[in-house]
Amino acid sequence: MKYLKSILAVIILTVAFGACEKEEISYAFQEISAPTNVTAVFDITQDDTGVVTVTPSGEGAQEFLVYWGDVANEEPELVTPGGSLEHTYGEGQYKARVIAVGSTGLTSEFTQMLNVSFSAPENLEVTIDQSDPNPLLVKISASADNATMFDVFWGDVDDEEATPLMPNETVEHIYPAAGEYTVRVIAKGASATTVEYTEVITVSEASGAIVLPITFDDPAVNYAGNIDGAFSIVDNPAPGGANESESKVGAIENAGELYEAIVINLGEPVDFSEFKTLKMKFWSTSAMPVLMKFEGGVDGERANEVLVTHEGTGWEVLSFDFANNAVKSYIDGDPENGQPFVPTGKYSTMVIFAAFGEDTAGTFYFDDVEQEGASGNCETETEENIDPAAGDINWTFKTADFAHSFEPFGNIASEIVANPNPTGINTSCNVQSYVKTAGCELWSGVGKGLDNAIDLTTSPNKTFKLMVYGESKTTTVTLQLEFEPFPNTEPLVAINQEMTKVGEWEELTFDFSEHTDKTFKSIIVYF
Repeated sequence: MKYLKSILAVIILTVAFGACEKEEISYAFQEISAPTNVTAVFDITQDDTGVVTVTPSGEGAQEFLVYWGDVANEEPELVTPGGSLEHTYGEGQYKARVIAVGSTGLTSEFTQMLNVSFSAPENLEVTIDQSDPNPLLVKISASADNATMFDVFWGDVDDEEATPLMPNETVEHIYPAAGEYTVRVIAKGASATTVEYTEVITVSEASGAIVLPITFDDPAVNYAGNIDGAFSIVDNPAPGGANESESKVGAIENAGELYEAIVINLGEPVDFSEFKTLKMKFWSTSAMPVLMKFEGGVDGERANEVLVTHEGTGWEVLSFDFANNAVKSYIDGDPENGQPFVPTGKYSTMVIFAAFGEDTAGTFYFDDVEQEGASGNCETETEENIDPAAGDINWTFKTADFAHSFEPFGNIASEIVANPNPTGINTSCNVQSYVKTAGCELWSGVGKGLDNAIDLTTSPNKTFKLMVYGESKTTTVTLQLEFEPFPNTEPLVAINQEMTKVGEWEELTFDFSEHTDKTFKSIIVYF
């Protein structure tokens, strides 16, 4: 299952209205973070001048402060994203520092040791690592006496630009296909003389088998070699709807025949002994029937299939219920073709028909094929970060040990539960329930204190987004920010938003742009 990075917390709340009737709601917070992936590319002129150029980069950085590390009490030089700075070093070793400053004032730091020598590099040693599960991924590191940095050429494109490599670091590259490639590594310093290493490497194809869930994002899996028919893997051509992830998806090319299909040979059979529902994200701009069929029974089990309808709205989640909707697949001469059937065995082959029984030509896409209840993805969902100073606020939860969930107050019950409808914009595994019963207090809700405050005096992003889900009715949702650590309640600012949908996730936006002079230490949600 894929998770969107922009979803930072997921909570489900069960609320009551009037006499405390049951209602379900959930929410998620947008990011408040220091710059991430901060790095810098260093280059040195090979003319015995000692001139070094640095080009910093980092996600969420508004500016960079560069400390060259060659003088005491140094004042930093300022450079904006995309810019570069030059500095002249004498011979020696220096620790350069690059500090990325974000829009909120939070910072992240990158350091690099530089060895500036006017002697020619020597004793070049290159390590080429091909041990990653993805056979197309190759990693390279290098060392050499008197070398300031290295240029790496992977050998898979014409007029290739060098990949910069610093000492004690590793660079990696994903080759477009299996084959033989000539790798070159050039060690260089301040001297005009360089030293070069060359090696021919053999890159093999992925060999991993296809197992559920199928995401098309595992580089170790040989998807193409295990799927027969007009099939390819492409980047998601239309992120949105039920599949906002900009990742890999499977493409089905229909020529316009009535019963075109792709056949997926599974490395691990699908077991229908307990879980009998499969879900798949499918993309089409026209309505059509989509059929999922299982054959290749391990013990000779009867082939069977389920037919569902795609509404033609782009990415939709299709649910194939083999407990209630499966029928026996066509076998020549079998009088029971089309009769209801409930599979209980194991099947090694999955067949997918787009526009089943229609002469519709075109390209259709599918992704995230999983057996509901059996994939085990939720077991890996972990609590990653609850500190805005340490990066994106990301309140995801384990299936046990929910120490970082929101704390309830006002005579209500609250716990982490499985997402009751993991479709649409919220496919997260776990969410937080909030239950009001008879005797609930007027001001009851859930809240959380922050180790590092949300500072709206410097942050340009003053908008919070909450995902909500109403099981049977809509209601008003209040997001409240408090100046004092939870559970204190004064002073505060609050914004109300109305839910508009029932039975599906929607996103509510709370804009605190009018509060540019505020710093908050708690988040509260009321219903």
